[in-house]
This record gives sequence, structure tokens and C-alpha cells, in this order.
Amino acid sequence: MQLSQHAASALLAFTLGAAIAANTRPKPQQSPPQANPPLQLDARATARATAKTPPAAPKATTPRAAHAPSPYRSPVEWTIHQLESSGRLGPISHDGGDGLGPLAIHRGAWQDAQEHLGTPERPYHLAADLAESLRALRGYVDRYGAETPAEIFGLWNAGPRHAQKTGTAARNKNRYIGRGLAILKRCPLQ
Repeated sequence: MQLSQHAASALLAFTLGAAIAANTRPKPQQSPPQANPPLQLDARATARATAKTPPAAPKATTPRAAHAPSPYRSPVEWTIHQLESSGRLGPISHDGGDGLGPLAIHRGAWQDAQEHLGTPERPYHLAADLAESLRALRGYVDRYGAETPAEIFGLWNAGPRHAQKTGTAARNKNRYIGRGLAILKRCPLQ
């Protein structure tokens, strides 16, 4: 039985399409049982059928990138980073130029932390770096003994005398603590 060029092209396209759909390469033609004679395809029909058939998409074999270790030692550190800069990095200026870096460190907090850590000469411009900012945050929290998330948020926002704040300063601090506790619940590090 001799197939027409059109029928042979359609059969070849169907075979290749099924192979592509299965995301495999077409298997070499095996000789059919003796009852059916082999198909006779000419080179032009094969070329037209393969030219119209898109190549199979390659399988995704690229392994996922290895994740770097987290710079945060606690979910509270991550939360402060979110509160202060929405997780941004670099030399970010905050509070009208008074705060610097991803954690919006003010110069006085930086100096307090560095004195506590035994590095009082460490330059303030380093606060633009996340690792340095986190180091300063840890030193500052350790110096003033804040322990609970609310105490740490209050200290970071309003300073070492945060508990004595009144009026607008107290309202701002309490709003910061409330936002911090809400963000802390969504922290992916827990």
C-alpha cells in the first residue's frame, strides 16, 4: 500500500507530535509486522514534516541554586530589617539623613554598640552594610539588656530610655512595636 505524500506527511507529523508531547525523542522506526508493508516516505515529505514540527523543549535539568546562609541570628533581626527598610540593602538614608543602612542606624546607636563591642573607632559609614548593621544591633541590644521582641523593638525605635517615653514619642514607639510583632508572625525564619 503506497500512501500519498499528504497522508505520509500527516502520519509523520502525528508521530513526531506524539513524541514531543511525551517529551521524548522519537524512537527509530521498527519494521512493522509482515502483514503491513513499510511506509515509503520520500525525502521532500520528511523534510516538510520535520520543518513544520517545533523541536521538543529541553527538560529542566539545572539544579536549584544553593542558598546562602541567612545573615540573621533571630527572627527579630529579620523583622527589624523589614521594619526599617522593607528588606532593602545598601547605603539607605532614613529619618531625614539621621539613620543609615538597612537597619536605619543612628550615629548615637552605632557609637553605643561599638563601645560595647570594644571597637569604638569603627567608622559609621560601615552601617550601610547589612552584616555590620546586624553586628551593631546585637551589640546595642546586649548593652541595654533587651530580651523580648517588644523590648528589642522599643529599644531600637526609641533608644535606651524607651520605657520612659510619653506623648507622641510613646505613640510612635508603640506603633513600631505593634507593626514589628505583626511582621514577626510572618517571618520565614521561624
